[in-house]
Amino acid sequence: MQKTILIVDDDESILNSIKAILELEGYKVITRNKNDKHLYKLILNCSPQLILLDVLISNHDGRIICKRLKTDKLVCNIPIILVSGYLPASKNFADYGADGFIAKPFDVDELIFKIKKIIA
Repeated sequence: MQKTILIVDDDESILNSIKAILELEGYKVITRNKNDKHLYKLILNCSPQLILLDVLISNHDGRIICKRLKTDKLVCNIPIILVSGYLPASKNFADYGADGFIAKPFDVDELIFKIKKIIA
């Protein structure tokens, strides 16, 4: 069964790059270029096995979004990896319930390794 990954990032070039890489690895990829009121519905509808979530997205803090998702009974078991060029966020990502952190610019091998480790 093909595993689904949801990528939420407001940088189209990042979305397209990660999507292309992950599709080559055999994943179904759904992208969202902003955080809005429909994000939660999208998560419920597509039931991703993993969410890659930008820390600074459309004037929102991805860490807060992560924390909200991790406290919701319907979606709390979905692993979330925070992605950011803001390196101080790498020190406290677990405080928000995130299952991992990937720094931008990302290393493709590290990205694939972390994803496979979480959703083997």
